[in-house]
Amino acid sequence: MNKPLRLLGSCYSGLVRRSWPEGFCLGFLIRVGDRARAMAHRRSRPPLEIQFVDRSRGAPQLVIVLAGYKPDLWPLTLARVGRFVPDEFDVCLASAGRRVEALDSLAEQHGWSYLSTNWNDVSTVQNAVIEEHSAAQFIFKLDEDIFIGRGFFEGMLQGHLAVKQLGLHRPGFSAPVINVNGYGYIEFLRELGLCQDYASRFGRLQQAADKIEVHHNGEAARWLWKQSLPFDDLVQHFAEKEFNYSTCPHRFSIGAILFERSFWSAMGGLAVCDTLGRLGHDEEHLCKYCLNSSEVMVVLHNVFAGHFGFGPQNQVMSAALDDLMPGLMIKPDLNRAPENSLDRSNRREPVQVSR
Repeated sequence: MNKPLRLLGSCYSGLVRRSWPEGFCLGFLIRVGDRARAMAHRRSRPPLEIQFVDRSRGAPQLVIVLAGYKPDLWPLTLARVGRFVPDEFDVCLASAGRRVEALDSLAEQHGWSYLSTNWNDVSTVQNAVIEEHSAAQFIFKLDEDIFIGRGFFEGMLQGHLAVKQLGLHRPGFSAPVINVNGYGYIEFLRELGLCQDYASRFGRLQQAADKIEVHHNGEAARWLWKQSLPFDDLVQHFAEKEFNYSTCPHRFSIGAILFERSFWSAMGGLAVCDTLGRLGHDEEHLCKYCLNSSEVMVVLHNVFAGHFGFGPQNQVMSAALDDLMPGLMIKPDLNRAPENSLDRSNRREPVQVSR
């Protein structure tokens, strides 16, 4: 019944924009064309293949790291995950559209799982990881260009649960304050007293998911990162703040988020895109679901993380990496092994699964 109604809706949309019968026909043809293209894309994709090396321990907390395309950052970003993730958490590296030997080796070194798919679709690979970790109730998702610091995972989980307990909002997902982020950068600037300085360089402050300097201007990303260093000092600065949060009223960049399995199950998993390789489809679906289900997108003001930059900023940020490197390295006093360092021998033998 829903399909005929959607078709009539498309025809009506065309009708209100144009005169009859031109508008009705236009709406009909647009709808038919969209469906035909979607079906063609689905038919042209190869059968889904999943390779999974399972080193999980059945933890209720799971960290998914989407990786495979920015190897220059792995010695920095993945090293931070390895240093600061609690020992009892499960971690799974996930690659969409390729299998990377270096990531396979890195996962083995840290005692992490590794899952890859031949489909270049981030929703598919994330859904597969969550399905394989059936005990996971709290799911952290990180992109490979996200920098985290000491206490990140604990602060995120505590903040997410605190929002639930306060009861004013039902959180769909929670996120930290992120320096290069269309919503969080203003909270970052406010905390450091840099709003006027930023505005004098890059124009007025505005929160949005795109079409603002923080999203596309590489120089804005580089300047924000210079204010973020030494990185571990800023992580500690935010962690010492009193708990507070805000809710994002527009599409949010989901490079570093925490959500619950019940939330993922209720929305039927992350929506798979008809066109393989298209970026942002998982984000679009997730944010729309939050709006429709009245489960808000939460930003925790006492947790800080860094995003290296959006696609249009890659060239500038790659060139700036050497200059930023000293401040991105883990502080020596944080680089020692934790007292409760995990005995890797307690992990069960990895299981190689291919489908």
